[in-house]
Amino acid sequence: MPRRVIRTDLAVGVPGVSPTGTGCGTRSRRPPRAKSAGNSRPDGTVAKPWLSSRTSLIDARTATAAARAAEAGTWQANNPLMLDAHEFRAMWDLRPPHRWVIDLSGQHGDAILAPHRYLDIPHHEDRLYISPEFVSLWLERGWTQAI
Repeated sequence: MPRRVIRTDLAVGVPGVSPTGTGCGTRSRRPPRAKSAGNSRPDGTVAKPWLSSRTSLIDARTATAAARAAEAGTWQANNPLMLDAHEFRAMWDLRPPHRWVIDLSGQHGDAILAPHRYLDIPHHEDRLYISPEFVSLWLERGWTQAI
């Protein structure tokens, strides 16, 4: 099995990824969090608290916004990343985007946007991608589908 290589300049500011490259992307060791029974599902009535209370999501969004503001990692002014990973995979596989997306900024409300509308959300940290097989679960709990 080939060894997984992570570009360290892309891993800067990503929570849990070692910026030195040691351990090939090993995650930081955190004690497991206790699971709450009330907010464990994407229930449409508690959508905003459910999304906004996840510390791992908050950490990822904060790190991404900070890297974008500092022009670090994939946002380097002298060497920007031209395509996101999912855009590259879609081009390589000769298929359109397939993951649905939620706008975490709240601009689109409780709507799940169609895969081709991910560009309607201007900042990367505001995009939460959902695999097609899980969209029905979100719809059952009060989210709406925006095509």
